Amino acid sequence: MYEGWTVPLEYDPLLAKLVGYGSDREQAIMRLRRALDECFVAGIKTNISLFQRILRDPDFQAAKLDTGYLERLLAKESIAAGSAAEPAVAAIAAGLFAVLETQTPDRKNGNAGAVASPISKWKEAGRSEALR
Repeated sequence: MYEGWTVPLEYDPLLAKLVGYGSDREQAIMRLRRALDECFVAGIKTNISLFQRILRDPDFQAAKLDTGYLERLLAKESIAAGSAAEPAVAAIAAGLFAVLETQTPDRKNGNAGAVASPISKWKEAGRSEALR
């Protein structure tokens, strides 16, 4: 992978794996939910929201699974897809990051007055996608 590279669809699932464990199914699901809630990927589309929806689903939590599970889940209306304030919070956070990044001193090289290095193309793509 490199900056500006387009991830082919057949490789997208291979970029990262998340494995959850616990003393029982409930604890493993709780750990996976927390990990996915804390996960942030910029620059590419992910299926994190699908996995969050699966982990919230009562049938999945009760292990009522079969080959038609995913099709039934996708046919249901989205389960409380987050609060209405989330887009506003994301926009405010993006604005703060943009302002702070241009004003951050380059402390690694001891230049307190220097401006931070330019934004990477990955960050730029992630931010523009999030603002749509």
